[in-house]
Amino acid sequence: MITCKLFQTSVLVICICLVQGCSPPTKLPANSVSKMPEYEISIDNLVNETSENALIDGQVDYFTTMGLVTANNLTGQGGVPNVTITFARKIGTGSVPSSVITDLDGRWSQEGFDRNSSFLAIPSRQETTNGQNESWTFTPCESEFSQGSDHINFSQDIRTFTWSGIEWVVKCGKGGPSIRVADQNEKVLNLWLDGPDSVWVDSSDRLHLKIISFPDGDTPRWFCAEVQSKEYFGPNTEFVFHLASRYDQLNPSIMAGMFTHYVDDREIEHEIDIEFSCGCLGENDVYVNSQYVIQRFDQGQQRYVYLDNLHTFTSELNSDYTSHSIIWHEDYVDFESYQRNNMTVLDLGEKFQNWSYRNLFHHPPSQGKLILNLWLCVNPSLNQDDVTEFIIQEIKVNQIS
Repeated sequence: MITCKLFQTSVLVICICLVQGCSPPTKLPANSVSKMPEYEISIDNLVNETSENALIDGQVDYFTTMGLVTANNLTGQGGVPNVTITFARKIGTGSVPSSVITDLDGRWSQEGFDRNSSFLAIPSRQETTNGQNESWTFTPCESEFSQGSDHINFSQDIRTFTWSGIEWVVKCGKGGPSIRVADQNEKVLNLWLDGPDSVWVDSSDRLHLKIISFPDGDTPRWFCAEVQSKEYFGPNTEFVFHLASRYDQLNPSIMAGMFTHYVDDREIEHEIDIEFSCGCLGENDVYVNSQYVIQRFDQGQQRYVYLDNLHTFTSELNSDYTSHSIIWHEDYVDFESYQRNNMTVLDLGEKFQNWSYRNLFHHPPSQGKLILNLWLCVNPSLNQDDVTEFIIQEIKVNQIS
């Protein structure tokens, strides 16, 4: 049997092989060997373990990659710590390594990537600033890599665009709202992409939000879409959302939302929502696909339910075109929904639902960003032919007295 004794020098590790029956090797000079103990290992065992776990036809079966996350030039910072790097497989088979977090210098590394596959690295970070839960965005939002891609680097940045007279920030990374895992008391954060396949404005000036997927073993990994206004709005404002989408045909795992969002100094989140889902709304097996709701919940997603804060209903649509409004007053909120016959937004058509929130004990929030999103609300069961897209033709923001 062949064994090795390892000695650590100042510049390298020397392995001296000892064969039974031969004389010991000459000792190294004392000043070249550290005081760390000698470690005796079996070459036979080492070769067997390496060939089984890391070698196929003489090639490494798995590879390691690493990278750096830096701040943009506006901050004057260097590496960015506490950024989560999440991985997804784009092409190939096998498992996907777990996520990692950047160190104090913004560096990260991970091993265990199959050499015959290609992967995505997706950075994300959330923090609370001035009472607001902010999601960082990075450039690129995601980076594809395979064996030989030694350094996958990102910089803190945001993708923004202007549409319907509002400047929007596109969400990217990992964060809420969460997926409710069926038959388990568990929630999993959604993944979000800000690329042109997830969020785009078409030639007719319509905004598209789409959930897209990449393969991950037998089950695809899905990525959601969200945009947030840079501007904060307040009471005495009317939001009118003109849609060009059959939200009553969305896959039951998906929720579409149009709402205001604000985090107060106690880290309580406040929302005024219009939401659509064919599988995530309603109770006691009663089917509904639409709701108006005033919501309050803390950072741990503990929801505060109070009297008459929710109105659910079923939208029975006969075309792609509907219009919905949130009319936000100081101490109450009105909601309305209309079925339009065509793309023309000048004629709202027939009103098919309305509701007024008037609770003297829980007033609407004092301010909020406007958010549009499309996300997975339950453990996804999606097919390639399912409707995973939400189209908004136009938004109007009007000041009211």
